[in-house]
Amino acid sequence: MGKRIFILLAVLLLLSPMSLLGETSDSSNEDLSADELFEKAQDEPTASGKLDLYINGYETYPEDGRFEEGIQRSVGYVLDWARIKHNNGDYATAIDRYNAILNAPGVNDTLVAQTEKHLTNANEEQPVPQANALYKEATNKSTVSGIFNAFVKGYNWYPNDDRFVDGLKESEEQLFNWALAQHNNGRYDTAIDRYNMILNAPIADNKLLNRVKEQLEAAKNGNRQSDAIYQEAQEEPT
Repeated sequence: MGKRIFILLAVLLLLSPMSLLGETSDSSNEDLSADELFEKAQDEPTASGKLDLYINGYETYPEDGRFEEGIQRSVGYVLDWARIKHNNGDYATAIDRYNAILNAPGVNDTLVAQTEKHLTNANEEQPVPQANALYKEATNKSTVSGIFNAFVKGYNWYPNDDRFVDGLKESEEQLFNWALAQHNNGRYDTAIDRYNMILNAPIADNKLLNRVKEQLEAAKNGNRQSDAIYQEAQEEPT
């Protein structure tokens, strides 16, 4: 009996330092100042590790904007890394990282929407479309609406890719001009549909949106653009 107690005590003594070491490791960031924690996050070599440290800093020092900015940056890196895992067929790892992003505080709405699209595909074991392929698809479209829709698709997958940002804005202008021509030709339903497409786009220039809203109301009321009506009146024989 005494021998068994001795062995049990010996095992407990061996485990105790390991337990204490684990507790020290988990709480090692608690005593760090904001500057020290921020520096530690910057020096962390892994994307997921950076995200964890920035979240720690955000929760410990919520008034320090550096940690929120750090979360945004590191989330982008984690997403890029998870996408690689995803397209290599490692769905479990990708899903884990996507959920880590979605559970992180302070992530902007654009990144949340982008990550949710990735997560949906990972859960269905479907690959993420490549940016270059989406851009090629958009530039190969021949209709104004087709080009616009393809750039919306590309932007929703890659909102930080300037090709899709610029392409979407340019295609919105082209779609508006085309819709305006339909409007002035009395095809109100077609114009209304295209105006609504622009209004539902993920991004758009505010000046363009104001013009679209104005023309949408006119089309709903069966009124053509005043300039077109004036030009038509001028061209009528007297």
